[in-house]
Amino acid sequence: MPVVVPSPAAPEPLATVDDVAAGWRALTDDEAARAGVLLARASAILRAKLPGLDDRLATDQVSRDLVVEAVTASVVDRMLTPLSGVQSQSDTTGPFSRTIRWADSSAGFRFPADLLGLLGGGRARVRSVRMVTS
Repeated sequence: MPVVVPSPAAPEPLATVDDVAAGWRALTDDEAARAGVLLARASAILRAKLPGLDDRLATDQVSRDLVVEAVTASVVDRMLTPLSGVQSQSDTTGPFSRTIRWADSSAGFRFPADLLGLLGGGRARVRSVRMVTS
Protein backbone atom coordinates (compact mmCIF):
# COMPACT_ATOMS: atom_id res chain seq x y z
CA MET A 1 0.00 0.00 0.00
CA PRO A 2 1.52 3.38 -1.00
CA VAL A 3 2.24 5.97 1.65
CA VAL A 4 0.23 9.16 1.18
CA VAL A 5 1.99 12.30 2.33
CA PRO A 6 -0.38 15.21 2.87
CA SER A 7 0.53 18.34 0.97
CA PRO A 8 1.37 21.36 3.07
CA ALA A 9 -1.46 23.79 3.58
CA ALA A 10 -1.47 26.84 1.37
CA PRO A 11 -0.12 29.91 3.13
CA GLU A 12 -2.60 32.43 4.44
CA PRO A 13 -3.58 35.20 2.02
CA LEU A 14 -1.50 38.34 2.38
CA ALA A 15 -4.63 40.43 3.05
CA THR A 16 -8.10 39.81 4.44
CA VAL A 17 -11.64 40.38 3.24
CA ASP A 18 -11.83 43.13 5.89
CA ASP A 19 -8.82 44.82 4.24
CA VAL A 20 -10.67 44.80 0.91
CA ALA A 21 -13.80 46.27 2.52
CA ALA A 22 -11.78 48.92 4.38
CA GLY A 23 -10.14 50.06 1.15
CA TRP A 24 -13.23 49.92 -1.00
CA ARG A 25 -16.71 49.55 0.55
CA ALA A 26 -18.84 47.17 2.60
CA LEU A 27 -19.17 43.85 0.77
CA THR A 28 -22.21 41.66 0.34
CA ASP A 29 -21.89 38.04 1.46
CA ASP A 30 -21.38 36.92 -2.16
CA GLU A 31 -18.74 39.60 -2.76
CA ALA A 32 -16.96 38.67 0.48
CA ALA A 33 -16.84 35.02 -0.58
CA ARG A 34 -15.50 35.97 -4.02
CA ALA A 35 -12.98 38.38 -2.46
CA GLY A 36 -11.68 35.55 -0.25
CA VAL A 37 -11.00 33.35 -3.28
CA LEU A 38 -9.40 36.23 -5.20
CA LEU A 39 -7.23 37.18 -2.19
CA ALA A 40 -5.79 33.68 -2.08
CA ARG A 41 -5.07 33.75 -5.83
CA ALA A 42 -3.58 37.26 -5.80
CA SER A 43 -1.43 36.34 -2.80
CA ALA A 44 -0.12 33.22 -4.57
CA ILE A 45 0.71 35.25 -7.69
CA LEU A 46 2.46 37.96 -5.65
CA ARG A 47 4.48 35.32 -3.78
CA ALA A 48 5.50 33.79 -7.13
CA LYS A 49 6.54 37.20 -8.47
CA LEU A 50 8.47 38.00 -5.27
CA PRO A 51 10.22 34.87 -3.97
CA GLY A 52 11.11 35.21 -0.29
CA LEU A 53 8.35 37.75 0.35
CA ASP A 54 7.14 35.98 3.50
CA ASP A 55 10.69 35.96 4.93
CA ARG A 56 11.09 39.68 4.20
CA LEU A 57 7.73 40.34 5.88
CA ALA A 58 8.74 38.31 8.95
CA THR A 59 11.95 40.33 9.35
CA ASP A 60 10.28 43.70 8.64
CA GLN A 61 12.32 44.25 5.47
CA VAL A 62 9.07 44.91 3.62
CA SER A 63 6.13 46.97 4.83
CA ARG A 64 3.07 44.83 5.58
CA ASP A 65 0.91 47.86 4.68
CA LEU A 66 2.42 47.94 1.16
CA VAL A 67 1.78 44.23 0.70
CA VAL A 68 -1.82 44.60 1.87
CA GLU A 69 -2.22 47.57 -0.49
CA ALA A 70 -0.84 45.57 -3.44
CA VAL A 71 -3.06 42.56 -2.84
CA THR A 72 -6.27 44.43 -2.01
CA ALA A 73 -5.86 46.86 -4.91
CA SER A 74 -5.44 43.97 -7.35
CA VAL A 75 -8.46 42.16 -5.93
CA VAL A 76 -10.69 45.26 -6.02
CA ASP A 77 -9.53 45.91 -9.60
CA ARG A 78 -10.38 42.31 -10.50
CA MET A 79 -13.83 42.58 -8.85
CA LEU A 80 -14.63 45.86 -10.57
CA THR A 81 -13.51 44.72 -14.01
CA PRO A 82 -14.33 41.02 -14.30
CA LEU A 83 -13.01 40.93 -17.86
CA SER A 84 -9.64 42.49 -17.00
CA GLY A 85 -6.87 40.71 -18.82
CA VAL A 86 -8.89 40.57 -22.02
CA GLN A 87 -6.79 41.43 -25.04
CA SER A 88 -9.67 41.44 -27.50
CA GLN A 89 -13.37 40.66 -27.50
CA SER A 90 -15.93 40.28 -30.28
CA ASP A 91 -19.68 39.72 -30.19
CA THR A 92 -22.06 38.72 -32.95
CA THR A 93 -25.82 38.90 -32.58
CA GLY A 94 -26.84 36.28 -35.11
CA PRO A 95 -26.11 33.38 -34.93
CA PHE A 96 -25.04 34.21 -31.36
CA SER A 97 -21.26 34.18 -31.36
CA ARG A 98 -18.82 35.55 -28.78
CA THR A 99 -15.03 35.39 -28.71
CA ILE A 100 -12.71 36.48 -25.90
CA ARG A 101 -8.93 36.44 -26.21
CA TRP A 102 -7.08 36.61 -22.89
CA ALA A 103 -3.92 38.70 -22.68
CA ASP A 104 -2.16 36.64 -20.03
CA SER A 105 -2.52 33.63 -17.77
CA SER A 106 -2.83 35.64 -14.55
CA ALA A 107 -6.49 36.26 -15.50
CA GLY A 108 -6.36 39.94 -14.78
CA PHE A 109 -4.40 40.36 -11.54
CA ARG A 110 -2.27 43.44 -11.98
CA PHE A 111 0.48 44.65 -9.70
CA PRO A 112 1.90 48.05 -10.69
CA ALA A 113 5.64 47.97 -11.41
CA ASP A 114 6.36 50.81 -8.98
CA LEU A 115 4.64 48.92 -6.16
CA LEU A 116 6.48 45.70 -7.03
CA GLY A 117 9.71 47.70 -6.93
CA LEU A 118 8.92 48.92 -3.42
CA LEU A 119 8.33 45.32 -2.37
CA GLY A 120 11.71 44.21 -3.70
CA GLY A 121 10.61 43.00 -7.12
CA GLY A 122 10.84 44.41 -10.56
CA ARG A 123 13.61 44.35 -13.05
CA ALA A 124 17.26 44.52 -12.20
CA ARG A 125 18.94 47.77 -13.08
CA VAL A 126 22.36 48.06 -14.63
CA ARG A 127 24.52 50.94 -13.53
CA SER A 128 27.97 52.00 -14.50
CA VAL A 129 30.77 53.04 -12.23
CA ARG A 130 33.63 55.17 -13.40
CA MET A 131 36.93 53.67 -12.37
CA VAL A 132 39.59 56.16 -11.41
CA THR A 133 43.22 55.10 -11.23
CA SER A 134 45.67 56.92 -9.03
